[in-house]
Amino acid sequence: MNANKPLQDNRPTFATDCLSFVSLGGSGEFGCNLNVYHCDGKLLIVDCGIGFPDERFPGVEILLPDPSFLREMQSDIVGMVLTHAHDDHKAAIAPLWPQLLCPIYATPFVADTLRYQLEQWNLLKRVSIKEVALGQQLQLGPFTVDLIDTAHSVMESSMLMIKTKYGQALHTGDWRIDESPMEGRVTDAAKLQRLAQEPVLAIVGDSTNSTVEGYHPSERALIDPLADVFANSSGRVVVTTFSHSVPRMHSVMLAARKSGRKVGMTGRSMLRIQEIARKHGYLQDLPAFISDRDIRECPRDKLVLLATGSQGEPGSAISRLASDSHQLLSLEKGDTVIFSAREIPGNEKTIEHVQNAFLRRGIRTIVPENEFVHASGHAYADEIRQLISWVKPTAIIPVHGNEAAQVAHRDLAEACGVKNVMIPHNGDIIALRPNGPERTGQVMAGLMAVDGTRVVPMRDSLLLKDRHRTANEGSIVVTVVTDDEGYLLHDPVFTISGLAADETELVELEDALFTDVEQAALRADPSERRDAEMLKEIIRLAIRRRIKQELGKRPLLSVHIVQVG
Repeated sequence: MNANKPLQDNRPTFATDCLSFVSLGGSGEFGCNLNVYHCDGKLLIVDCGIGFPDERFPGVEILLPDPSFLREMQSDIVGMVLTHAHDDHKAAIAPLWPQLLCPIYATPFVADTLRYQLEQWNLLKRVSIKEVALGQQLQLGPFTVDLIDTAHSVMESSMLMIKTKYGQALHTGDWRIDESPMEGRVTDAAKLQRLAQEPVLAIVGDSTNSTVEGYHPSERALIDPLADVFANSSGRVVVTTFSHSVPRMHSVMLAARKSGRKVGMTGRSMLRIQEIARKHGYLQDLPAFISDRDIRECPRDKLVLLATGSQGEPGSAISRLASDSHQLLSLEKGDTVIFSAREIPGNEKTIEHVQNAFLRRGIRTIVPENEFVHASGHAYADEIRQLISWVKPTAIIPVHGNEAAQVAHRDLAEACGVKNVMIPHNGDIIALRPNGPERTGQVMAGLMAVDGTRVVPMRDSLLLKDRHRTANEGSIVVTVVTDDEGYLLHDPVFTISGLAADETELVELEDALFTDVEQAALRADPSERRDAEMLKEIIRLAIRRRIKQELGKRPLLSVHIVQVG
């Protein structure tokens, strides 16, 4: 290598006369929210969350946004600001922070929930977390960031007004209008309107419920419907929701009080979150949740149990209750399970599997589609219209949603008179200008995955290709032991997966393959038999021919030759 040759600079080129926005995750999808703002050579990160894999990602536990572009520009990052505590906005920090190495700014409750996750990755002592007060203003390099209180399904949620010398943009995070939230603050319309007296280049806004007309009911409106379900249920009632949903914990506690039931809790993450919530002054007017012993001894018609696992996550409390393997208690016919959370796209089949497991055992399941047992934390269409009227932005950039939600958000904004709407794709560099947004380039964007103890990229992933191949076509591993002339010394050993319907068919298939391998080796020229690589290819072709002929499949095939002598 020529030492005098300059290293290639793969960093993208940003416009130098404006504030720019890049979505690295969360545009065209739910989850993996990772947003970046650029100004004068510096980068501000907003949120860093996980996503849930669907059938495209077999064996993958958690999806992450790909931070490659940020890693290349690490020295230019002035910090990361978190809008709220939900995992799709902050749970990717632990696995990805070693590639970012930036300080993180969060309100006290959000900061403590992040510390809990960092402990699990042994990163707590390494990551710089700077607590900020609700509604505080931050100065981070060329960015002035005003935190604006907003209602959501978790406390201490904030919109961000991001101001630069080139203009300002409103990043909504997750939000709704709720004038009487169970926990936390209302959306600060007065502050939004005051800050918007200076022109707003764009609202970079949550699209989740843009397809739903009207205003969403308040969290408080859930209390009576839940109380009715509790009162009219003869057995135990289990309510599963997101572990961070402290307002939902509050609603369930009040509903249980009205119906004469006691409330317990199961699921490590939920237990920890409620501890953090109480530490910061939330849930203060409510009694402590009952102990495990009291849960076991409580009469069936007097118990409500809050449980993790609303997305059907393997190993969660609700999954263990569904499989009757929970260490705390066993549900019985006549008990009721309430799914008090929306389905995150990609989790439908997993959730359905859990629900069906309850139904087979005579356990009633209640879902939001059939009864009012869940209040969303995301703004409906009329709330989005209200925000537009408060802020009067030059442009709308719809994020946080799949394509259908983004398009609905666009149509809604245009109907409100917003002339400049640009739907971003992950990786687009969008210059925010007074006359409207402009795509000016592209950065690397994609998905990574937590697979066991590893973080692996999903772009052109051999891991996924092999898993899909194995799942769809099956797999065969064969080991052949030969002498130095290439003659078989032992019967080939086969490991066959996903190809035989039963044991009888498996034995028949192994017998046929043994004959094919033996004959292929005997028919080969002496020079071919002695060459391990050539013999391997001959055997591979013989096996593929048999499987194609008999089953019409093309399995993942691995041939091992062991030469002795």
